[in-house]
Amino acid sequence: NMAREELVQSEAKATLGAMVASITHEMGTPIGNSMMTAGTLRDQVDGFRQSVSSGQLRRSELEATLQALTTGVGLIARNLERANGLLHSFKQGAADQFTEQRREFDLAETLGEILTLLRPTLRKAAHQIRVDIPPGLVFNSYPGPLGQVFINLINNAWLHGFEGMSAGELSISAAPLAHAPDQIRVVIADNGVGMSAEVQAKLFE
Repeated sequence: NMAREELVQSEAKATLGAMVASITHEMGTPIGNSMMTAGTLRDQVDGFRQSVSSGQLRRSELEATLQALTTGVGLIARNLERANGLLHSFKQGAADQFTEQRREFDLAETLGEILTLLRPTLRKAAHQIRVDIPPGLVFNSYPGPLGQVFINLINNAWLHGFEGMSAGELSISAAPLAHAPDQIRVVIADNGVGMSAEVQAKLFE
């Protein structure tokens, strides 16, 4: 039991480290875009102020400046919304993985947060993930361990299942059981290379 607990903690810390690297990488794009846009708008405002001070402001310049400000502010807002969404995914994912707290969660939303955190790793290959999970599958359980299962199976497919393949496909689906609607079957499948008979014989070891 002690060895198992140490392994769980080790996996949680490794996952948290990967999340930190992932969120750092992902946050760079929206923050960089926002800073670049803000710098451009600052230069345009400086030019606009000079035109006003010199009394040489033309209507066309006023309209162009207003259009640029409208476009730039919209771009900054979208990028900040993106950054805020990433932070939310990171905070919730880190809490789930590291504390193993019990809470209510929507399966589709939780998987979406996991895929957001894995995106930098997944981008390294041209493989695809297709998700077919309807919204509203709500659990009162432990999303951290469940998320760890998702992470391990996805990484395993990327590292081993698609070995030698240029474009594999992994699908994740979930639906209530017909004979027991309070239970959910989750299916994770890929079109990878499969396992040899020797590996299959030791699968549960």
